[in-house]
Amino acid sequence: VSIPSMLNLVLLVGVVTTVYAFIAKDWFGSVKFQESINSHTNYRRYARAVFVLFATMTGDLWPGMMRDVRINPPFCTMLEHWDDCGTNWVIFYHLFIFVVMQYIITVLVLSIILDNFEQCYCNEGS
Repeated sequence: VSIPSMLNLVLLVGVVTTVYAFIAKDWFGSVKFQESINSHTNYRRYARAVFVLFATMTGDLWPGMMRDVRINPPFCTMLEHWDDCGTNWVIFYHLFIFVVMQYIITVLVLSIILDNFEQCYCNEGS
């Protein structure tokens, strides 16, 4: 009974993650590699951005990612048409992703559980 509801939850999380992965790829894709941003965890490709967002949703590595993406000159290269510097807006981006995804997952899982309890009690009373 709850499989369609769980599928909807997974699809919603997938859509939100896809949107935010493309945003992160655009905004933070050229940031210089450092301690947390390296060849395995970065925003340069879509798949890696999704991995980083999944880790952010679980609360794993988002403080280090925020610190590394906030890199500013003289620790990065800023040229006229290209730079590998970050931005301070990453704080709002990561906090928004963390809070929104935790809220979506918590509320929707609880609503699915409560819906199943309601269906069980309705079937038991009949």
